[in-house]
Amino acid sequence: MACQPSLRRGPARCHSPYLFQCSCPPIGVTLGQYGGTYMGVIGLCLLLVMACGVLFIWRERQLAADIMPFLPIGLLKRPAYSLTLLLGALGGMLFSLFVYIPTYVHVVFGMPVRRAGMVMVGVGLGSIIGSWLGGLLVDNKGKRFTLVVSSLLIGVVSILITFTLTSLPMFRVLSLALGIGLGAMMSSPLQVIAGNMADSANRMRAMGGLSATKKIGTAIAPLIFATAIEVGKSGGQAGLPSFRNMFMVAAVIALLAVLITLFIPLKAKDE
Repeated sequence: MACQPSLRRGPARCHSPYLFQCSCPPIGVTLGQYGGTYMGVIGLCLLLVMACGVLFIWRERQLAADIMPFLPIGLLKRPAYSLTLLLGALGGMLFSLFVYIPTYVHVVFGMPVRRAGMVMVGVGLGSIIGSWLGGLLVDNKGKRFTLVVSSLLIGVVSILITFTLTSLPMFRVLSLALGIGLGAMMSSPLQVIAGNMADSANRMRAMGGLSATKKIGTAIAPLIFATAIEVGKSGGQAGLPSFRNMFMVAAVIALLAVLITLFIPLKAKDE
C-alpha cells in the first residue's frame, strides 16, 4: 500500500513517509505495555508519526496531475467523510472483541481451551446474517438507520453480557446477536456512504481509506481491551470482573458510534 502506481507507464512511486506512519504506531503500542519504562521511545514514535503525517499530506498535495494520490485529499476536508472514517475505526475496534471471546468462555464458564473456540461459530454465523440484514436495511431504511440500529444492538448486548449473563447457553444467544450487530455495521452502510461521497475517479480510494481506518481500529483495540482486563484482575488472575470491564468498554465504543452516526452531516440521498 505504500507504493502507488503512476497513471503513466513506468515504475511505481513510493510515498516513504507512509512507511514510517505504518511502522511507528505498532512499535509504540507494543512498548506501551511496559508502562513508563519506554516513555521516551513512545514519545519519539508519536512525534515521528505526526511529522510524517504532515509530510505525507504535503507530499500528496504536490503530486502531478497524472499521479494517483494515496487518499482523496478533497474528501478528507468533508466532515461527513472524516466521520465515516472514524466510524470505520470504531467498527474495527468492536470487531477485535471477537479475539477475546474464546478466552472469556474458558475463564468464566470453565470450558476446555480446545472447545472454547467453537463458540465463535455462533458469532461467525451472526456476522453473516448481519451482513445480509445490513444490506437489506440500507436498501429499505437508509444508511443512518442501519448504523444506529446495529450500533445500538452491539451496545445493548455488551451491557447484557456485563450485568446479566449467568450461563453459557445464554452467552451463545447473545454472541449470535453480537455477531449480527457487527456484521450489519461493518458491511454495507459505511461502504455505501464512502462510495457515494466520491466521484467515479475517487470512489475506490475513498473506500480504500475506509478499509484502512477499519484496520487501524482493529490494531489499536487489543491494547484497550487488554488494559480493561488488566485493571479488573484480582490476585493477578483475570476473572469475571476483568471481562465485564472489557464488555463495558465495548458498550461505550458502540454508544460513541451511535452519537457520531446521529450527527454525521449526510445529504438527503445518503440518509
